[in-house]
Amino acid sequence: MVSTTTEERRSQLVARLQSIRESYSKSLSDLTLEQAAKGGDWSAVDLVQHINQPTFRNMLTRVLQEDDPQLGVFDPPAFWARILNGTLANLDEVLEMAKTLPASSLDRPGQRGPDRVTALDLLERIAAHYEEHLAQLRDEVRARLGL
Repeated sequence: MVSTTTEERRSQLVARLQSIRESYSKSLSDLTLEQAAKGGDWSAVDLVQHINQPTFRNMLTRVLQEDDPQLGVFDPPAFWARILNGTLANLDEVLEMAKTLPASSLDRPGQRGPDRVTALDLLERIAAHYEEHLAQLRDEVRARLGL
């Protein structure tokens, strides 16, 4: 069996990560947002958001800062429950704001680029954003799964 030292492994890892970074740069830098958002099962945006989730970096931080931490195992049902519950909680929060904010708060202005927007405008944009992705969920994702 070939024994590899820590420094040899580090050297291989650094070369590997440099190659990966170069490949990501080449594969993404010429895309527009419109192109990056298109895709079948996974768009470029989906992939990049996925790889930027901090799961493994958080584990690495714990290993570096704690003595022999218990990192747990991936639990798909619990993972999905957190995503679903978080999504519904975000919707509940927006719904509650839409129901309960006083008119004076709904009329509060802000600037978004050259445009003046109000809290109500932003709540309406949030609703439109949810509707857009709900249509994708219903018409593309669920249809692809035969549901």
